[in-house]
Order: sequence, then structure tokens, then C-alpha cells
Amino acid sequence: MDASIDAGCCSTGILPGGLKVKRRAPQIAADIRNRHEANLTDPAAMMDWINLWAMAVNEENAAGSKVVTAPTNGAAGIIPAVIRFYRRGYRGRADLPARRGCGRCALQAQRQHIGCRGRLSGRGRRRLLDGGCDPIGGLVQIPCIERNAMGAIKAIDASRIAMIGDGTHVVTLDTVIATMLQTGRDMRDKYKETSKGGLAVSVVEC
Repeated sequence: MDASIDAGCCSTGILPGGLKVKRRAPQIAADIRNRHEANLTDPAAMMDWINLWAMAVNEENAAGSKVVTAPTNGAAGIIPAVIRFYRRGYRGRADLPARRGCGRCALQAQRQHIGCRGRLSGRGRRRLLDGGCDPIGGLVQIPCIERNAMGAIKAIDASRIAMIGDGTHVVTLDTVIATMLQTGRDMRDKYKETSKGGLAVSVVEC
């Protein structure tokens, strides 16, 4: 995961596939470093780093490079970004043990993208979840790269909310997953990573 982040932050060029999406992670990394002094007074500066790390991994994935498939290739940037954030910001903190803090963040990261598992959907009892996905041109580029950045931020926030709570919930995780499964079954097939609905057909080809 670390190697994917580092490679994505220094690899330039255009992603393959025909959409002509420019790799942005190196420029974002340079911009963040160049405004170092301003970042010291910006309370949201760490969010820029988290966004960068998630996007860097998914640009590597979109380029056909090696990434860790967790939970899927298209969502592979979330967990690396969350773990690097934890390791950079909380290592050595006595009030937040490593296993508990990082484990919760990683679990929340997987939950955030539990609806992006169209590739894992099967038939019969082996059927898992039918997640909605509408990649343009069938490529894991638009809007998938930005979704990873947003998913990483949401995962960290969800973990922080969980840690300030008392552990009691009106709705359980199992109930939410069961509801998502039913929603996936009810959803029209064209919105299930078939590239027949959503942005996949809304963007005009030039």
C-alpha cells in the first residue's frame, strides 16, 4: 500500500483508456509541499494529504500498476490513505492504541465502499451486494478516483464519531448491510456497473 502511494505521487502522464485523464497526484503533492507555511495555520490541511494518498493509489490502479485489492481494485485507495494518516498522526499516542485506532479506521474504510462491489455480485446464495457504479467508458477513473478520496475522509470521520460514542446504536451494522442488499436487489440493472446508466451515458463522447 505504501509503495502504491509513493509510486502514484511521482508518476506523471495520461491514464490509459481514451478518456485522456491526466495523473494529478504529483502536482497535488508539489502544491501541498509548496504551501507548507500556509498549511501550518490551515486546520484542514491534513485532508489534502489524505485526498492525495487515496487518489495516488487509484491513479496507479487506473494505469494498470500494482495495488492491494482491498476491498476492490476500484476502492483500493481508501485503506492505504487511512492507514498512512493514522501512522503519520497518531503513532506513539498513548491515548489511542495502534490496533484499536487503525483497526477501526480500516474497518470504516471498508464499510464506506461496501456499496461499490458490483464486480463481486454473483447468483443464488453466493450473491453478495449489488453496488451502484457508473464509471465513464467502463474505466475506473471518472468518478472513481475522487470517490476514493471522499471515502477515505468519510472513513476517518466515521471512526472518530464511533470513538466518541458509547457503543450503543439504534440501528445495527447488520441491519444496514441487509438493507443495502435489498436496495441492490431492487435497483435497476443499468445502474449496477453495467455502464448503461448514470454518468456512463450522461457524458457526451467527442
